[in-house]
Amino acid sequence: MEDHTWKQLSPSFMRANNIPYSSVPKENSQQFSASLSLNNISSYLERLLIKGYTIKTDIIHNSIYPYVVQGVYYNALYEFIITDNAKGYGGSLQADFALPAENKLTLGVDYDFSEVHSIADYEQGYALFYVDEDREGESSTIAFFAQNEWRPISTLMISAGLRYSTIRNKVTKYRNFPDRVSEAKNSSTVGSLGVVFDASDELAIRALYSQGYRAPSLNQQLMGLIQYFQINPDLKPERSQNYELGLRYVGSGLNADLSFFYSTLKDAFYQHDTGVPIPNSVYTYQQTRNAEKAKAKGAEVAISYDIADTGLTPYVSFTAMRYERQYNNGKKTKNTGVPHSWGMGGFRYSNNYNSDLRLFGDARLTWSGGFFDEPAGNLSSGASIYGKGLKGDVTIGLEAGVDHKYQAILSFRNIGDTDFQPWGWFQPGFHIVAAVGFEY
Repeated sequence: MEDHTWKQLSPSFMRANNIPYSSVPKENSQQFSASLSLNNISSYLERLLIKGYTIKTDIIHNSIYPYVVQGVYYNALYEFIITDNAKGYGGSLQADFALPAENKLTLGVDYDFSEVHSIADYEQGYALFYVDEDREGESSTIAFFAQNEWRPISTLMISAGLRYSTIRNKVTKYRNFPDRVSEAKNSSTVGSLGVVFDASDELAIRALYSQGYRAPSLNQQLMGLIQYFQINPDLKPERSQNYELGLRYVGSGLNADLSFFYSTLKDAFYQHDTGVPIPNSVYTYQQTRNAEKAKAKGAEVAISYDIADTGLTPYVSFTAMRYERQYNNGKKTKNTGVPHSWGMGGFRYSNNYNSDLRLFGDARLTWSGGFFDEPAGNLSSGASIYGKGLKGDVTIGLEAGVDHKYQAILSFRNIGDTDFQPWGWFQPGFHIVAAVGFEY
């Protein structure tokens, strides 16, 4: 990409200037999981569910950026070589109770633990600048939860939930900054309350209130990322109050869902440009910080229709949203790194030709409005501006064998070869993905 404008360079320009491409990330992941479900233990204890897992992931990525300013290539490259190793384990214990008067109670506990080791070599050839990062850390979460659902009358269901969690981040090694070996802990209790009213056999109306909680990640708070990103030990958890009102209609082949939502956030995360220049660079350090407050509101609609005796289902979904952030300096902005609207539409196909063969497919268009993230200061060249986009994808597949144990899928993605970038990441050009599966 062209520096400062982040415009993708043409392959012909790169060939003419002998500029190499970044490598495709090499990722190797091994995960083992197991679960045990004990059912109908007693007249009240419906199920006891035990789950556990281990995971190990290794990633190597070589990113190369040519030093180009306003179309002029200065015969130099930025290069990142990043190696990330992670391993972890976790599990959960959940008990489901069936109580009198259509009352269901769920109690449980979750636990997750991970260790990470990140090595990053950053070279800036034109300035003979080199940084070598070597960091290790760990993160753990333990949570206790409860949820209750009951029907005081046949047409009304009420649900209530409660969750207490503790998140711990810890840096165990930081070669360049030994003083950053530290630890942080955050705890929170959040709840939810929902009501669903069945107005008829086809129409249901729902209302929901919930509290949200997001703790700082290990990178944001203590470990940091390569070169551009500073840690923020004072970063507070993000908390929200969320409200939703919606209705759903299901009948005569038509499925329609409409919802309105509103959220207020305290200490919302955002990416802050510190203004502090990075040595031997045109860039400045970035840091995750807390905004004074933020709010989001919008609406979502999703409609699909099953055309009888054809296997075809046209569908469309649309979201409109406004996310307003207020910084600690009093400035407000609705340009917060979120499109004001996005959606998709297309056709699904599914047909069981016999008990041992099912064909299915999906053809869709996905689109997003343009957006940018306005910083706390005035809009500058450092603000990330993302264009609106539209892309098309087609998937075809089949399931065969007894109980559909064999599966094959072929996907044609980004058929128009567009620079679709709804969340700031460029979609690859036109590409094909094939997958086969067997269940045993």
